[in-house]
This record gives sequence, C-alpha cells and structure tokens, in this order.
Amino acid sequence: MNILIVDDEKLEVEVIRRMIDVHKYGVDEIYCAYSLKQAVEVMELHDITVLLSDIEMPRGSGHELVEWIREQGLDTIPIFLTSHAVFSYAQEALRLGVIQYILKPVVKEELEAALNAAAEQVRLNEQIEQNRKYAERWNSSQQILRKEFWRRLLDSDMGRIPIDYAHMAQTYGLSLKEGERFFSILVAWERKHGKGSAWDDSTIEFALENVLSELLWESPGEKNLLNERHRILIFYRMDTQPEQVVTEKLELMLQQCRAILGFCRITCYVDQPVEISRIRKSAFALMQSEDNDVKKSGGVIRIHKLEQR
Repeated sequence: MNILIVDDEKLEVEVIRRMIDVHKYGVDEIYCAYSLKQAVEVMELHDITVLLSDIEMPRGSGHELVEWIREQGLDTIPIFLTSHAVFSYAQEALRLGVIQYILKPVVKEELEAALNAAAEQVRLNEQIEQNRKYAERWNSSQQILRKEFWRRLLDSDMGRIPIDYAHMAQTYGLSLKEGERFFSILVAWERKHGKGSAWDDSTIEFALENVLSELLWESPGEKNLLNERHRILIFYRMDTQPEQVVTEKLELMLQQCRAILGFCRITCYVDQPVEISRIRKSAFALMQSEDNDVKKSGGVIRIHKLEQR
C-alpha cells in the first residue's frame, strides 16, 4: 500500500515518516506533501491507500482535502493529525469517515494503532471488492443459464412431449412452484426514421434492459428475459406484482426511455399471466401481435384485452 503524509511542518512529516515500519504494513511507497495543493497533485499521480494529514494548514485544511477525496470517489483511508483536541474537529472527522484522530506530537504507539486500523480496513475493503466481483460473475453465469432455459422453452420442439418443467428449471438454476404463473411481456423498439445513428443496436438494448431491470426486479436473481433482434421478451412472475402494477411499471419505463431514447419508438405488449406450460404459446401470441401491429404507436398494449373485443 502507499501512504501520503501531509503537514506544513516538514520536520513533523519526516518524524512521522521515520516512525512507519514499511515492512510491517507492506508499504510500497511513502509520499510527502506540505500543503493541500501538493497533496492533491500527489494523489492525482499516485494511488494513495492511507492518508495521514494535519487538519490545520495555512493554505487549505485536512477537512478540505478529505472532502476532495470523497468528491473524486477515491478509496483512500484518512487519518487526521492535530495539535488541538477540539470536539468540532472530531465531529467533522466522523462525518468524513476518518477512522482515527491522532494528537500531535505523534507518539509511535498511537500511530501504529492507527495504521493497524487502516490495514484492517484495507483488508476489509479488498474482501468486499472480491465478494462484489464474485457476485457479479455468479449473477452473470446465472443469467446465461436463465436465458438458456427460456430459449429452450420457446424452442419449436418443446410442448410436443411431456415435460417436468420444475426439474428442467432447477437444472438451470431456477425455482418454480406448482401452478406458478408468469406474465409474458414483449418490449419492441425501432428507430424513428433517420434518428439515433450515434447509438448502435446493442447500446439501445443495454439501456432498455437496465431500465427494465431497475423497475421490474429487486434482485438480479429474479430477472427472466431474452434479447431478440429489436425485441426483449420478459417472463415476469405473477406473484411479484398484480397486472395493474406491472402495466404501470411498464408505462413508467416508457416515460424514462423516452427521455434517453427519444429517437426510438418503443411498444410493450403484455399477455395475461399463464402457467409455465403455456408460456411458449403466450410468447408467440405477443410476437404475432407485434408483427400485426402496423402503427406501432408506442404505449402498453394488453393483447388479451384486444382479443376480448
């Protein structure tokens, strides 16, 4: 890890630098700065793991430096140094997420205690990041399996032989309950004539899928969808939301997409909820409705309502 010491008193910086056991803490480099401006310049050039900064300096405070770090979204762990045990300083340190507050002149034992806490925080942050990456890989692999399940379900040969859908779903990482029903939803889009040339198809589909995911599913593990050319097929568990709420969410999705994809005409086709054995028929009814919809004027179209006319 890299450490940055910031203090306008050069002797103080050198004393602190000599106190740090670089081997004990696995320190790669110790950088020194004597003002807020110099500290910012160092941090713009190097990744700083731990910051040891005086609070009171002639041209910019330690508080301002940590504020800048937070604005930049850096993961630097700050430790404050100060000559005055002022309560307002401690309050501000807590607000900024400063893990330790050391009184000057710095005592080696207190510095080591602060660095031990920082090292533990580094290990925790690394574990959190590792877990996040693992979760992303897991969710990605699960999503691939889910898409394969729905793709197989829509295969032309399916439905001609008896199928244990619950067992089939389990092999793809899905859990199906007896009699569970799903809404089939088709989100179809097309560019308005001569519009949106700066966006390729994959970018448009990515934007649509993100908006849909945020509105429809609370967790990635519930996301059931397939991307086709200019179409996104969605299979939404009925027990998650009633039909009216689903329709309202799709209306909201269209509003949000118009703000970022105003050059596209987006239409949602929704069927009534059906059991898994009838999903294929429902999905193809949606695609047939989209093929027959010459106007494609946008909005949410409930095809079972059309059939009842």
